[in-house]
Amino acid sequence: MAANQTNDAMKQDRINIILEMLFAAYRRSEIIKFIKKKDADELIYKSECETNNTTYVPQWLVWNVNERAIDYYIAAAKKEIDTFYEKHKDTILNTSIARLNNLYKKAYSGKDYRLAKDVVKDLVSITGNDAPTKSEVTGANGKPLFESKDITTEQALTLLNFHDSRTTPDTSTAGAD
Repeated sequence: MAANQTNDAMKQDRINIILEMLFAAYRRSEIIKFIKKKDADELIYKSECETNNTTYVPQWLVWNVNERAIDYYIAAAKKEIDTFYEKHKDTILNTSIARLNNLYKKAYSGKDYRLAKDVVKDLVSITGNDAPTKSEVTGANGKPLFESKDITTEQALTLLNFHDSRTTPDTSTAGAD
């Protein structure tokens, strides 16, 4: 195997490192900086060993890759996250509900009614049992966005006929050439 090729186990180790970094809210630029620094540290260590005539022991998991390869590892890690949560979403929901129920019991028995009320709101929300949020859209100063005008039935029919005459092709002149 060539020096810059990686085996499946090493790829998975790299994806796991990226996973940990994503869970710790690292941004792409921070991940790249971390990996590049890790590679630079390895090069410094290797040259020091050569200079001092000491035995060179490779550092764990030196990447020696470009940004495109790092993007591949980031994408693979994000795909694993998506796959995991899609596969286990029911378990995650049920676990969350159980934890909230436990928190509710502790809050209620400890007479922390404000927390108990907040927990009930969270339970209602994550189970989808909350009422839809009503929102009213208005224009400037609370006025309606559009003025509505009452029209008669005759005016409405006239508008519809005018619209139909503009969108329907005129077949009366077909073949008159």
